[in-house]
Amino acid sequence: MPRLFIAIPIPHEIKQQLSQEILSDKTFSDLPIRWVPAKNLHITLKFLGDTPAGSVLSLIKAIQNTAAQTEPFPIRLEGAGIFPNSQAPRVVWIGIQPPEPLVKLWQDLEENTAKNGFQREPKPFKAHLTLGRIAENHSHSEKIKIGPLINAASALRFSVFSVDQIQLIQSTLSPHGAEYDTLYTEKIGKQA
Repeated sequence: MPRLFIAIPIPHEIKQQLSQEILSDKTFSDLPIRWVPAKNLHITLKFLGDTPAGSVLSLIKAIQNTAAQTEPFPIRLEGAGIFPNSQAPRVVWIGIQPPEPLVKLWQDLEENTAKNGFQREPKPFKAHLTLGRIAENHSHSEKIKIGPLINAASALRFSVFSVDQIQLIQSTLSPHGAEYDTLYTEKIGKQA
């Protein structure tokens, strides 16, 4: 069964900026973080996990319906933080402003995937881009070092970009990390 998720792609120039200013910065290389490779950066709308191959067409239909319900909209990456909290950090993220259009897109996607038999996400959507995952076996002294990273990431200024497509992506896990293959892309825009 393919391991799937639905996402918004990030423009190449923003991936480059994140790579140069955070992911490749030697200042942060000793932190206990597994960085997401720049080529894999995206905004996840829905993680589906292992999905029967026969369900892919239903997912594509849900994506098409979702894309037809809205128009492209501008967003900017802004701010940074950690999930779930500073006492037990697991994920380093960059925020998205304004979050409202992305939340609306997520709600429409949840509705359309549920109509096609997929389970709804029980947690509320938090618009973000994952930069890295923090190793579970980190010490308190290593955890303290994450603060300057969050400050540096929060200080970054990114260009506004248009959310104008939704992608269905397959994730294949390997010893070297996840490899992503885009299975389907739908342009956002109401059909006349």
